[in-house]
Amino acid sequence: MKRGMVGVVVAVFLALCSACGVQGAPASFAAVEQPRTISVFGQGRVTTPADVVDVTVVVEAVRPRLDLAYKRLQLHQVQLVKALSALNVGPGDIVALSYESTPDGVPLEDGALGARMRQWLGITVRDVSLYSKIIGAIIDSEQRIVDVRFGSTAAGGLEERAHERAVIDARRRALALASELGAHVGRALTIRELAPSEAEALGDVRAGILRPTLDLAPRSQFEVRCTVEASFELTDA
Repeated sequence: MKRGMVGVVVAVFLALCSACGVQGAPASFAAVEQPRTISVFGQGRVTTPADVVDVTVVVEAVRPRLDLAYKRLQLHQVQLVKALSALNVGPGDIVALSYESTPDGVPLEDGALGARMRQWLGITVRDVSLYSKIIGAIIDSEQRIVDVRFGSTAAGGLEERAHERAVIDARRRALALASELGAHVGRALTIRELAPSEAEALGDVRAGILRPTLDLAPRSQFEVRCTVEASFELTDA
């Protein structure tokens, strides 16, 4: 009984397939034409007057014992803070960032081994006109400057503006290249902002990224740079 029912169902299914024109041959699909594209890099820059500088300093002391090194470190800090205070750098603009202690194995001047204390300090210079004097005071105190970053308190929105200019520049480059191909530039397909390391590889270092050689020269302008990689659709002219 069950075998008879299965046979009827199979016969009906085959009849329907025949009526609908379904064949046993594999189906074929029409090839989808991929749009032509062009990929370019775009760069955008925005500048504003620099009115603040962040300086990172390492204060160091080496002595025969760690406790003596710590006391000497405190003395160096007091001397440095006093020199900076004379140049209108307030206590709130000098911040301890981190410590490092080496209890033994540090060479001393007499050839013996001792201990070392280091402290990283962040110094904010709010009067840019005093920047050169403040750098001079730090150097005179025999402390090491490891980072200098110029900035602006009015920098809000600069990154967005730099990004917009980078996208505009990318489209401009795409238009110039497309004209050589006799094509038009259509809509943007992808836009990707490059990370600072990628931009540096292209020779376009975003402001605020450390350079291989520390530059202590004063700057009157703060600059934000942005690099994007964009692809656009190409259409026939």
